[in-house]
Amino acid sequence: MACPELDLNLSAEQKTLRDMVRRFAVEVVRPIGIELDKMADPADVIADGSPLWDAQRQFRELGLHTRALPKAVGGMLEDMDTVSGILVGEEMSYADAGLTTCLGGGAATFRIASMSPDSELQGWARDFCKDTTGKIV
Repeated sequence: MACPELDLNLSAEQKTLRDMVRRFAVEVVRPIGIELDKMADPADVIADGSPLWDAQRQFRELGLHTRALPKAVGGMLEDMDTVSGILVGEEMSYADAGLTTCLGGGAATFRIASMSPDSELQGWARDFCKDTTGKIV
């Protein structure tokens, strides 16, 4: 099945994003994912001091946690084209699909909150977008 309108030539911006995410994925996500996989007790994975929280913090510092949230709450949804979003997911998942799911999946609740007419819920989404420490999960 062909998709003639799909341009597979990456723009310079897309290549820069891909390369940045690839570096992060290889240098941070993969080693931390391996370390987490070796932990025998799941409670250790989420405990204070776990490398999970370092991965979460670095992911947030890059702003990648906001890629599925609308600009109205501080996200980058409207600024990230479909191919760029796919590149982020592909590079992260290649490094460690499980940890990538953990890092990115946390945004789903806040995306739903961002669509609510309730200002308090929208505030939660704004707080999530501003959080570069990984405290809000």
